[in-house]
Amino acid sequence: MFYVGKGTGRRAWDLSPSRRKLWHKNVIAKHGRENIQIKTFPTKDETEAFELEKFLIAELRSFGVNITNLTDGGEGVSGRRVTEKMRAALAKGRGREFYQSLSETAKKNILEGLARGRTKLRAWCASETGKKHMAKMAVARANELKSRIPLEFTCIDCGAVGVKVSSKKRFCNDICGQRFRRRNGLC
Repeated sequence: MFYVGKGTGRRAWDLSPSRRKLWHKNVIAKHGRENIQIKTFPTKDETEAFELEKFLIAELRSFGVNITNLTDGGEGVSGRRVTEKMRAALAKGRGREFYQSLSETAKKNILEGLARGRTKLRAWCASETGKKHMAKMAVARANELKSRIPLEFTCIDCGAVGVKVSSKKRFCNDICGQRFRRRNGLC
């Protein structure tokens, strides 16, 4: 176990990097999404869910389990109403307030600088040096793919035997993967 959290609906299965902390993302990247097992504990209400979350975090830590939770749990709130003062603080943290405080000339300069950077990158990619570099990278990638040792695997849904070059492949095709996830309530 590497994380304990309270959620509703499909929250536990949402491993989107944009919604997780760096430590959480690194654990998923290291072990692979398909190797993450998710266990849910239904509760009668939110209070009980927070108490269970605090209990599980404390128990795991007492056994020396290195979980990614940064707090002791139980502090979240569902359906929180955000005040204008809170919105302003959040916007300030994201840099919106800073950007909005800039003059129109400063905003224009920022956008022009970004456009120049994109133009320079496109020009470099079109140059002889850029083309040679891109070709060298394509050859290196092709060689890397060729050097992978093909492994035999058995589809965990239909039992078909196939060959894979990725250690992550578990299904012979997308349909078997979808069927397996539906049957096991994973989607």
